[in-house]
Amino acid sequence: VQPHAAVVAFPPAPGQPGYPLQQYPQAQAQPQVAVQEPRTNLVIAWISCLCCCLIGAAAVSKAYEAKECYERGDFEEGKRAGEEALKWAIGSIITQVVLGSLIGYIHYSVDQANRK
Repeated sequence: VQPHAAVVAFPPAPGQPGYPLQQYPQAQAQPQVAVQEPRTNLVIAWISCLCCCLIGAAAVSKAYEAKECYERGDFEEGKRAGEEALKWAIGSIITQVVLGSLIGYIHYSVDQANRK
């Protein structure tokens, strides 16, 4: 007498003996591209507003333009706008230094002339 073989009425469940192993394709790693946020120079733009309002306002405008470009994914345009914001901010600070020095010199000269 032969031993009775198990009768399987349904296909075996996953993980049970007799269940065929599934072959899945290997996932390929996608290269990660590091994207650095362009510098918007927003802080220096606002500081430059304290020096010379009109030129500082142009710097702030360009800095916000750079921020908007980054948010929509246009990194090259964002970088360009951020660099322009920095140029406007530096121009504002230099203008303040030059005008402040000139006004200080004139004030000092007038004060010295009135003391004589």
